[in-house]
Amino acid sequence: MTSPNLNWPILNWKEIALCVERIKPRIQGLFIDRVIIPERTQFPSGYTKHEWAIRFTGKHSDGCFFWSIRPKQTYFAYTAGKGPKASTLATHSPFSLFVSKTLKGGRVLDLEALPQERIIILWVTAEGSRPDVRRIGLVLCLIPAHPEALLVEELAAQPGNWQILARSRTSAAHQTGTPFVIPAGANAPASPPIRESLVQDAESLFLHVETLLGHQAYLLRIQTSTSSLKAKLQLAQDRSRQGQTSLREAGTEPDYVRQGEALKASLYQLPSPSLHLKGQSWKVPVYDSFDEDGSPHILDVIIDPRLTPNQQVEKFFHLARRKNRRVEEATTRVQQAEENQSRWASALTELQALATSPEPQWQALEKLELKLNPLANALKFKEKNSQSLGRVSGWMGKIFRSKDGLPILVGRNKTENLELTFKHARGNDLWLHLRGRPGSHAIIPLSSKQTAPLE
Repeated sequence: MTSPNLNWPILNWKEIALCVERIKPRIQGLFIDRVIIPERTQFPSGYTKHEWAIRFTGKHSDGCFFWSIRPKQTYFAYTAGKGPKASTLATHSPFSLFVSKTLKGGRVLDLEALPQERIIILWVTAEGSRPDVRRIGLVLCLIPAHPEALLVEELAAQPGNWQILARSRTSAAHQTGTPFVIPAGANAPASPPIRESLVQDAESLFLHVETLLGHQAYLLRIQTSTSSLKAKLQLAQDRSRQGQTSLREAGTEPDYVRQGEALKASLYQLPSPSLHLKGQSWKVPVYDSFDEDGSPHILDVIIDPRLTPNQQVEKFFHLARRKNRRVEEATTRVQQAEENQSRWASALTELQALATSPEPQWQALEKLELKLNPLANALKFKEKNSQSLGRVSGWMGKIFRSKDGLPILVGRNKTENLELTFKHARGNDLWLHLRGRPGSHAIIPLSSKQTAPLE
């Protein structure tokens, strides 16, 4: 399991014809309920691109017909029942909307495979027309390198003349309103090999495709988690580097406490009104440090031109407090970053082991995903919260969970407070802070038009 493409079952023309023979009796005469983009909950996006499903309904049976025109991953398959739910996350192209509108309510007339071609056609009745006068065809060209889906119409007065109503490709070379030219099939091999496991009954191909899609989703999930982990690891390394830089810069700053204490002890020696000292270097004896001759060490103190000596003492103590805070915050940041680096590196090792396992280890993967992003997985957010999930997973500070299952992001210091408020918060989020007191910033991520419960 090293590639999300895996060994996709590319059918030859003969296998396609046999699959069509198996499926045709199951759907002929049924009515099309709707055309959907099926939900694929195992995939990171919740669906797969260029895949559709047609739900059939009848008096005695229901069915679902899948088809995909992804390059190198083309397929069609059938299963009994209504099939999967429609994805609410997928976006519908104009072609998809047109096909859904045109085919809905139509009765299946036929399913045929063109001789010696990787092309199948689903014929249905046209709205407002008798089937012996006009019919609509969904043409699936399953050529792996250039797959395509088209919607065509055929009039009884012009048999074999299929006018293209819509097509999945929209380039200048692929226009609608022109006739669809049926390939001759002259270059196809006369007797290609047949894989009996894929064509033995109507649902054989469906089961095989579902297995491969599960493997593909597994690998894509691992790739997504790996990319996210690498980004987090890079962020942790950057934060560790920034914290270490702050510590080095703080180490080069003067000893403000010593200067402030020395100046405070020497205030009585300063001339009055001492305004002429502004901006000058004042030699101050330090009584906790002595030179070789036993005399107090003389410290040069620069008086700020804008301050009096008394104000300069206060400024030194203020700078000392700021330096201490900077050292504390940088030390905390470095410790947290190093802890995160160790955690992310360990998780990357686990993901690599899961990626090389011969069979999907879903339970282990979901357990690891839960550890990496506990809120996004454990709370099972509704789809409308999908925008909030990205911000939750990107936050490296404290995360709590409310009784109602909402995430609460909390800053632990000035740096995290600023990052939380100005980088992670969005317009509809709930911002919380202790009134009139210094403290943590807290954010409850909310999607558009969503409100948090009063509790």
